[in-house]
Amino acid sequence: MNDPSPKEAPMTPGRRALGAAVAGFLVAKALLFLGAAAVVLKAPDEFYQAGFPRDLGAFYHQFDPVKTVLIAVYYLPAHLLAADSVELVLFARLESALLGLAMAGLAVLVARRLGARALEAAMAGCVLFSFSTFFERAFRIRSDTLAVALGLAGFALTLGEERRTLRLLGGGFLLGAAFGSTQKAIYLAVAVGAGLVGAALLEKDWRRALREGALLVGGWAAAVLAYALAFGGTAFAQVLEQVFLSPMRIASEGGNWYDDLDRFVAQTLTRNLLPYGLCAAGWLLAGWAVVRRRESAAATAAWITTGLVTLLVFTHSQPWPYVFVMALPFLTPWAVRLLALPPRPRERTAVAALLLALLALSFGRNLRLLELDDSRQVDVMLRAEALLNPDDVYADGTGMIPTRQQAGRAWWDALETTRLVVRAREGDRSDLEALLAEQPKLWISSYRLGAAREAVEPLLARSYVPVSPNLLLSGAVLPSPAPVEFRARWSGEYELRRADGSAAGLEWLLDGQPVRGKVRLEPGAHECRLAAPAGEPLWLLPADTRHAPIDPRPAQVIFGAEVYEY
Repeated sequence: MNDPSPKEAPMTPGRRALGAAVAGFLVAKALLFLGAAAVVLKAPDEFYQAGFPRDLGAFYHQFDPVKTVLIAVYYLPAHLLAADSVELVLFARLESALLGLAMAGLAVLVARRLGARALEAAMAGCVLFSFSTFFERAFRIRSDTLAVALGLAGFALTLGEERRTLRLLGGGFLLGAAFGSTQKAIYLAVAVGAGLVGAALLEKDWRRALREGALLVGGWAAAVLAYALAFGGTAFAQVLEQVFLSPMRIASEGGNWYDDLDRFVAQTLTRNLLPYGLCAAGWLLAGWAVVRRRESAAATAAWITTGLVTLLVFTHSQPWPYVFVMALPFLTPWAVRLLALPPRPRERTAVAALLLALLALSFGRNLRLLELDDSRQVDVMLRAEALLNPDDVYADGTGMIPTRQQAGRAWWDALETTRLVVRAREGDRSDLEALLAEQPKLWISSYRLGAAREAVEPLLARSYVPVSPNLLLSGAVLPSPAPVEFRARWSGEYELRRADGSAAGLEWLLDGQPVRGKVRLEPGAHECRLAAPAGEPLWLLPADTRHAPIDPRPAQVIFGAEVYEY
């Protein structure tokens, strides 16, 4: 197992059968994984990053994105292919799923680099797909997914012995690109660097430690500088400053605004006792070999890297389930070390077959995941998009409609919603007023909006009306000739509508002046009332609203709530 180029065991009928079973396992998991990416549309807050390609020219020039945004380039194909917001999310999901499949392939490659034979190395992919945390989170629209794939590729590159200088520079560059996807990927760069330097120091080779560390850092710095130049041009120094300083507030305070995030650590461990147990046992077994100086320099470096990545990820201040995906592809190559314990090939084959059978139990949870119904969310997304012209803006704090621009580009995490509420209690709604100054035509009820409801509702009460569950459109309800105050936030043409969505065609009074048909309103307060009883409530809505029945019922689904509990 420790031989970096082990001789392959003879292909006995048992090994051929095992090889076919492993291949079938991986193909079935990959298909289910792609299916889950296409079907399970939970967690609208992740859709925010699907809209990043729309802001490529604005990052660092018009606003500070806080987090690095290389993912915007990766999701460009989804924007070019999609016809609507649901398709955009689907294509972005599939792009992320391809990264998940790449992680599985890289885990197999790392296992090979660590000395595993081909069939045993393929088992690393089986173990990775058996983690419910990986299977359910690695296709999500998150910059972390791209960062892990790039970081893992950089890690695998550093394990090769030939053309060492280029490998270390290339590995560092990929780790720097991972940092360009999310600053959290600094964990990967630090761990890989510590592994390389630590392995050299264990052999008391100070010169190699300095050389390999310098090459890795050089490649990393080149990638970060290229990122700053690409997004900032001549203002690259300002981009560098924002890249390193902007996320400090989130890193230092973010976890304080959530309750009991450690439950997600318990969640991933209890749901995946077998794969975690295999990885831990294999890593500890390799650790014993490292202590006894029976491992190659590459394996020693990889062993240190894996331990440090796992420690940093599991002690992260915000251990959301998707964060653990960063550690899992580094852990799984060690699980196959257990297959080298039996002394005879036939016994190793039997142990591998038993482990594969146990790992196959994970298919049950994978199939249950596909049963999650998101039809209501899809309906709301399509309905909201239909109410918005390409140049209209909306607000929801999550970015549910990535084909349209969010007002204020707001992403309301617990920190931001808490601050909005606290400031509102003190009489300060300036942040919300600035958002409303961008004239959002539509608001979507999500759990983010619900968390800030105390601060938001007073500003929406006389400006927006429910036109269907979860959707609030700029407008007012005129139930009778009694005057109604309408504080317009969106400027444009308005028109009276009946409940079936058709134009009422009746006379009404705007600031005391008779109006019939369409009228343009600018932001500000207006008095509106019917000229005569209409026998039914009428809605004053944007004139370009599609003629669809108006359903003013309250929100039926709080999108995004408890998305990490399943």
